[in-house]
Amino acid sequence: MTDRYVKLSDEVKRLDLPQQSETFVRKLRSAIAEEIVEGVYNGEKFVLPKQFTDLTRTETRQKKAKEMLILYSPAYEAWFLETQAALTQIRPRSEPRLPITPENFTEGKLDWQSHLDQTRHNIQNKQERGAKLGLMRQEKKGGRRKKAPALTGTSR
Repeated sequence: MTDRYVKLSDEVKRLDLPQQSETFVRKLRSAIAEEIVEGVYNGEKFVLPKQFTDLTRTETRQKKAKEMLILYSPAYEAWFLETQAALTQIRPRSEPRLPITPENFTEGKLDWQSHLDQTRHNIQNKQERGAKLGLMRQEKKGGRRKKAPALTGTSR
């Protein structure tokens, strides 16, 4: 039986959401490193279908990725389907977020309790990180400095 190989650029075209192509390539590289699937670089590059926009510019741009040959196997197909399903669950950033304003809370567009819980969680995490950092610095210096003993009864 001869092995069948597919190009990464062809597999990216199979994705339901082209905007997730960069994430797919990263996950594929991780899967190859973890020996879940097999693939090799072939020295070429291809253009990812994902469109990037800069905040300061109006035009879009695209990135290139290194082309790979992937050993097509049942394990790869299962990984591909699982990864594609996971990528479709990721919320794209293009959805606008509502600004946190009093009007959005009073109109019911935002949930006060969930934002309150998130804020409390963030504050607690920040306090814990600060305390941890303080302890690490204290351990690094060897604890608190001790005052030098006072000179008593010595004359020059």
